Order: sequence, then C-alpha cells, then structure tokens
Amino acid sequence: MQRSLFSSAFAFTLLVVSGCAGGGGGGGGGGVIPPVADTSAMPRTAGLVSACAGDATIRIAWRAVDADGAPLAIALFAGADRNSVYVGVPAATATGDGSREFSGQSNGVERFFGLALDDGAGGYTPSGTVLVARPAAPIYVDAASVAVTPNGSTPALAYRDPIDAALQAFAQGGGNVWIAAGSYTDVAVPLWPGVHVYGGFDASFALAARDPQAHETRLNGRAGAALVEILGGEPGAVLDGCTLDGAGVAPFGVDIDQASAELRSLVIEDCQGRGMRVRSIALDRAFDVRIAGCRISSNGAEGVSVDGAFDLWVEATRCANNGFEGFDCGGLVAPDGVPVRLRVHDSVFSGNGQEGLDCDMVPPLQLGAAGGHYEVEIANSRFEANGNALVPNSMSGLNLDIDFELVAGWSADIVVRGHRLAKHADVIA
Repeated sequence: MQRSLFSSAFAFTLLVVSGCAGGGGGGGGGGVIPPVADTSAMPRTAGLVSACAGDATIRIAWRAVDADGAPLAIALFAGADRNSVYVGVPAATATGDGSREFSGQSNGVERFFGLALDDGAGGYTPSGTVLVARPAAPIYVDAASVAVTPNGSTPALAYRDPIDAALQAFAQGGGNVWIAAGSYTDVAVPLWPGVHVYGGFDASFALAARDPQAHETRLNGRAGAALVEILGGEPGAVLDGCTLDGAGVAPFGVDIDQASAELRSLVIEDCQGRGMRVRSIALDRAFDVRIAGCRISSNGAEGVSVDGAFDLWVEATRCANNGFEGFDCGGLVAPDGVPVRLRVHDSVFSGNGQEGLDCDMVPPLQLGAAGGHYEVEIANSRFEANGNALVPNSMSGLNLDIDFELVAGWSADIVVRGHRLAKHADVIA
C-alpha cells in the first residue's frame, strides 16, 4: 500500500482498508480494548540500534534482517558529521545482525555512524538513522560497588548511584557514563547536553561483552519524577541500553524538554503516565530526537507523546499495550520558516488503547508568519489491534491529521507505504 500526498494546503480524509491482514469482526468500545499479546513480528529491520563510546573506542551494534528473519548484506559508514557519513567507502561490511568495535578514535571528538544495504551491484542504500558517539574515558556505575570513596574512575571505584556519575559528566562538560547490570531504585537522573549514558555491562565492564539483554541495567522509578530527564541545550544527550521501569508510580520514563536526544535499545514500561514525553515551545528551531531499537509498552497513557517543533526519527521500535496512543504527536508544530519531520520506519504499533500512531500537524501562533512545512514518512511498519477513541466501534492504526487548512502558507509532504495492517487497523489521514 502506498499513498503520497504532496504540498497539501487543504484538509483531507483518507481511509485505507485494502491490504489489511484479516478483516471483518466487531469493533471496540470507544477506544477501550483489552490488551493483546505483544507477539507481532518486527518488519524488515536494517539499521543501527546502538553506538557505545569508551576510551578511544566506539562499539556499533545493528540489526539487518528481512521480514522473514533472513540476514541482509550491509555496510557501515562513518563521518565527522551527519551530512558526511555516506561520503567515501564503507568502514566495514557484514551480513545479518552484528556489532563492530572501532578503536584508535580521538577522545572528545564526535563520530557519526550509519548503515547501508548492499544492492548487490556495487552500490549501497542508506537505511536507518545516523547515530553519534564521542569517545572518552568512561565514568563507572555499579549497584554492587563496595568502594568506600567512589569517584567513578575505575570499575573498583564505581559509583553506586547513576545520578552521581551524571553530575560528574555534566561538571566536566560532557562524558560517557557506563552502568553495570543490576537493579537501581528510586531513579531520577537529569541528563544535560553532552552526557551519554550506556547500560548493559557485566561486572568486568568489558566493551566487547556489552549486551543490554543479557546484562540488564534496570532503572526503577519513584513517584512524582521522571526516571530520566533530558534538559535543553546542545549537543544532545544519549541514553542507550537500559530498562526503565516506572513501577506504576513514575509519571514518565524519559522526559525531553527542549533538547535534542538519541534514545537507543531501551525498554520503557509501566509508567503511570507516558513512557516518553517530548516537548518544546521554541519557535526558532526544530530539535533532533532519534529513537532506535526501543520497546515502549504497558504505560498508563501514551507510549510516546510529542508537542512542539522536532525532527523525529523512529526506527525498529515497538509501541505496544499503552493505555492511550502508542505514539502521539498531539501537536507537531512547524514554526515559520522551520521545516519539521516525522520519519517512522520498520516499527510496530500494537494493542494500544487508542491509535497506534497519531500525528496532528499544527501551525504555530506567530503573527505575520509566512509559512512552514511538514515532512512525514511512515514506512514498512505494522499496525495491529489499536483503538480509536474518536470513532466509536472502530480501531485505527495510523491517523495523520492536517490542522493547518485554514492557515495560509503551510504545506505538507506525506508518504505512507509498505505497511502491514492487521484486522481493525485502518489508516486515516
């Protein structure tokens, strides 16, 4: 299925039911539906899901399989900035899921990495989002640390509380925080610009053995505070390879306030409110937020909520069984002269109480504004058994809503393609 809508300056409604897997049957009751098993297979996935930096080294992890699980031939590219990543020859090639460590990197210098698919004819097609890493000696955190005077400089002197390491990284102008496997209680960690946090280490803190699934770093929330709050400014913060458990009392797993951020290989679950809240009132720029390889599920309200001007990249992510929308851009704002983007690829939205993905394109309240632009691309994803509170006795997988039809100068390019729409998973645009 593909629908491309270019430079629309008017309201429209598009209901797509063809191409759905299954059909028929009754609807839900005003968007309240019973939870469904979170067992839907991921679509074809080809992209980076982690980029962990240490002392003069960076370890990249990726997924590269088709919809049937068969491995894909890929190449890794590196560059000094996001725009130069795919210039030149690959830094490495591989087939299927994997990881690769790059040593001899310059500490304090950002490096950007991207993955591309081998087309079999000597060329490569970029796939997935570009991730950043900045080598530097890590600051260590271990819940089992017995250090009398911890300072985070070695595994033996590891901090016991992640906030101590985050504060040290902030004080030194940015840094890499490495957190060992274990359970951390009453977590409420602020991340300032340039602070990069990585979980998934065993007690040895060997980078080659890092595995967020095998060595779970579990951050448990407390009432009244987000587990991780990413604060404004540049460069953005990174959170990679952790499980954030709201324990039914934390209002948010991750709260992003006027900041750029990369969220990679996270599990965010059981928050009282939203798994992730992304917000900005800035009207002079769009913040860059990248979500890759995450599972955001069983939160009381939205899995992810977005309000403001952002460039959003969502790759290989699952939003499932959340109380309201799986992913809700309740107000994606395009300020005057500032384009904004929503790019969702290779992801799953299933069993959410309202829409799987809901995006409202909203103009700002700016006097004398000339116009703005939205770029929306939703591709190769699955929408299954989601609710729709706005349409009784129906369920909606994907809702794209133009709210600028009465405001001159605003336009949108929208592409919807390659989806699997299961029973009761319509697309409304």
